[in-house]
Amino acid sequence: MKRPLLTVLTTPIPGASRRAYRALRRSVRPLVRPGAPLPAVSRYPGHYAVVRSVVQGLEAIGADFNHDPGTLNRVARVVYAPANEALRQAAQLKRERRIDFLVAGPSNALLPDEADGVLKLPEIDLLIVASE
Repeated sequence: MKRPLLTVLTTPIPGASRRAYRALRRSVRPLVRPGAPLPAVSRYPGHYAVVRSVVQGLEAIGADFNHDPGTLNRVARVVYAPANEALRQAAQLKRERRIDFLVAGPSNALLPDEADGVLKLPEIDLLIVASE
């Protein structure tokens, strides 16, 4: 399967062992808690309004993108990471040369010194800021 042009990454992608643990837990849950509903999961994790606007906008224009892929090999060469944990993971992927272009903002931090200086990461190529 061909990788998309853009990935919107709002949560870090778990490693293989974490994915295996989640799959095992999902398969055992009906036996342990029969009839108990699963907790609700938002389609737009992170800053709801920002993520929803981006994802729905990209869908509306028919863009070649994916949203929170399940594995690292589905991450595009261009990544938009509006959440700090995902931004740090994407920065590491850029250091490893697995992605080419990294976009952050506007919900990561207001000032460069906030959130442990996440906006000062040298791997960030483009920073979207809130403005008129």
